[in-house]
Amino acid sequence: MLSKVEVKVGAAGVYTTASGTESWSASVTLPSGSNTIYAQATDINGNHTETSITVTYNPPDTTLPVISITSPTADQIFTTNAITVNGTASNNVGVVEVKVGVSGVYTTASGTESWNAPVTLESGSNTIYARATDTAGNTRETSVTVTYNPLNTTLPVISIISPIAGQIFTTNAITVSGTTSNNVDVVKAEVKVGNGSWVLASGNTSWIVSSMTLSAGSNMITAKATDSSNNTYETSVNVTYSLPGHKDTSSGGGGGGGGSGVTSGENFTNIIIREKHDMDIFRDKVTSYAFSDTTNPILFVNISGIEVLEKSTLLSRFSETLLLL
Repeated sequence: MLSKVEVKVGAAGVYTTASGTESWSASVTLPSGSNTIYAQATDINGNHTETSITVTYNPPDTTLPVISITSPTADQIFTTNAITVNGTASNNVGVVEVKVGVSGVYTTASGTESWNAPVTLESGSNTIYARATDTAGNTRETSVTVTYNPLNTTLPVISIISPIAGQIFTTNAITVSGTTSNNVDVVKAEVKVGNGSWVLASGNTSWIVSSMTLSAGSNMITAKATDSSNNTYETSVNVTYSLPGHKDTSSGGGGGGGGSGVTSGENFTNIIIREKHDMDIFRDKVTSYAFSDTTNPILFVNISGIEVLEKSTLLSRFSETLLLL
């Protein structure tokens, strides 16, 4: 008849009495690795018999993996919505998978210890999550928040209110004004005359340049708006500056003589001579001169000379005056 059953772990372990004899059970604590469990039965006369079994204890892995996002960085701003997320991951037993997600949608990254994954951002703020899973099923997640500002391609709108197209001025200093608008801020409005330099206007949505200088004749006034995305748009109007006292010579007639299509002996006022040049002319040779001061739209050319008539002692004098507008 049995008196007790005892159980121990390892040869050096200490027996503990099990619950029951013919049917018994006992709780033991296993160290990590291989373990031999011994069971010993003792009868009422002190006789005992021992048996054993070997088992292995592999403790569960509770160490979480480590994961980092190396790119993009926190608070980075993008103007395109398709970006690549890069990072690293590690663990004591091994990382089996990395997933990356935006707005709750995860995709499996390429690689584990060094990984990357494409993501698509939405307009505005985006939190990008990266999650690593090890061989024991442990997971750890990290995140970074970035911003996607779609590239603005909408051109600003600019209008010239004054002057109006075709307007004629008798003074060369005029005021140019207008308006601008856009889906984002307009940062500046500029105005120029012809191929001149841009002049910064006062104001943005409603702007004005108090003094623009015209040249005599036709003038192209151009206004340009620039928005905060550096988009620009231009508009223009043509106006005319008519010199005070200017006389129309387009008819080609002319009192006081002169050849066909040119004027001779006409009376012009308010003309300033900016450049004068005297030179010889010849009967069988073309003589020309290029004026260097092209800022003055009136070019004054005086052609005169003496022609010796063939087989004659008579001289024929001529004088032509050309006024080029």
